[in-house]
Amino acid sequence: MPDDLSLDPELRAIALRYFAAVEVSRVPSSLTVADPSLERGRRGLGLGRSLAAFAVFAAVCAVLIVVVVAGRSIRATSPTRTAQGAANPSVCPSLAAVPRAGPVPPRSGAAMAYDAATGQLVLFGGDTFNGKGVALGDTWIWNGNTWSQDDVSPSPAARIGAAMAYDPASKQLLLFSGTGRTPEDDTWIWDGVAWHEVRPATNPPPRNDAAIAYDPAIGRIVMFGGWNPASNGQPMYDDTWTWDGTNWTKLSPSTTPPNRAEAVMAYDVVSHTLVMFGGEGEATPYSNETWVFDGRAWTPEHFPLGATQPAARDATVMAEDDANQTIVLFGGEENGGSNNDTWTWNGSEWIQVYPRNVPPPRGVQTESGMMAYDPKLRVDVLYGGPVANPQGSLGDTWTWNGVNWTEVANNGPGQPARGSC
Repeated sequence: MPDDLSLDPELRAIALRYFAAVEVSRVPSSLTVADPSLERGRRGLGLGRSLAAFAVFAAVCAVLIVVVVAGRSIRATSPTRTAQGAANPSVCPSLAAVPRAGPVPPRSGAAMAYDAATGQLVLFGGDTFNGKGVALGDTWIWNGNTWSQDDVSPSPAARIGAAMAYDPASKQLLLFSGTGRTPEDDTWIWDGVAWHEVRPATNPPPRNDAAIAYDPAIGRIVMFGGWNPASNGQPMYDDTWTWDGTNWTKLSPSTTPPNRAEAVMAYDVVSHTLVMFGGEGEATPYSNETWVFDGRAWTPEHFPLGATQPAARDATVMAEDDANQTIVLFGGEENGGSNNDTWTWNGSEWIQVYPRNVPPPRGVQTESGMMAYDPKLRVDVLYGGPVANPQGSLGDTWTWNGVNWTEVANNGPGQPARGSC
């Protein structure tokens, strides 16, 4: 057997045993036979045994090749194992395992929503969360497979913390406010091709990090709260506004949540109400309150003793998951640290789920990642978000199918994967 085969030790030992068996089966060449007829028989027997040995040798080589290749394949694809031999799904893969193409530079605090008219996700603005506080003003499109930049002009000014939602009645995306060089109080619409600034008769005060979502029950986009960036975050608003496609209207619901910013809101297809969770209030840094809006009034959800619910947090992301008739919530900042837990709302209660694959933690201070539901793919799409150590933004794209998270890998320039945890 050649000595330069790169086999695993145990496979090499098996090979040596097979080759030893082949050597033993050969007739020694020093054996002499007096009778010529027996000599001819010995030669025939030797030839037959040599042919048999060669056949065994070939078969063994073929088997070893298959075993080696299969062994390496199994080791490459098997999950990491603990000392007890059990699969350990919590071990993170290499941080540089998955190349990707996405919005450049990676960012946080952008506005993102699904454009049903074009069947694409639209992302606008944000910043890199690198301590420089430079807002971005570019538009990116997710077609269900890859990201691409859409260079359009005119365009909203660069900003972070804008509110964006899709209006099915006008078949346009609505973008409101946010902060760039100065606080913005402008209203823009995206028609699938270009941005257009509109000048409604009534405009809400400028704000960052308002909760916003479309409410099919009343046929309006609903926006709640946010904070005034012109006054160092004070005051935080407790106002409720609706957009009807042409104008803003301030509502006067009989009950309303306390002032807050960075709350998240999504439509619940089970209860046919808007659900709002968490955020940062003036009195408390984090909230874990759940409020529902029925088009007329806000109502706080009260849970029985011992019921599970997400911990108080801000800078989280949440979106409807119509395919599974739930709302999904991911990550955020709680007690000064980022989280990567996954929760679903089924119309009456919160349930924590434990998927095998989980995106890295994200959500810091006043900035979060971006998430929206893609009805064409029947998944929620999560992109980017801030990390504190080292300070910066993720550039990853993940999808949620109701059971598990999957990181989307694309060929082309982009940031290295940080891996799942």
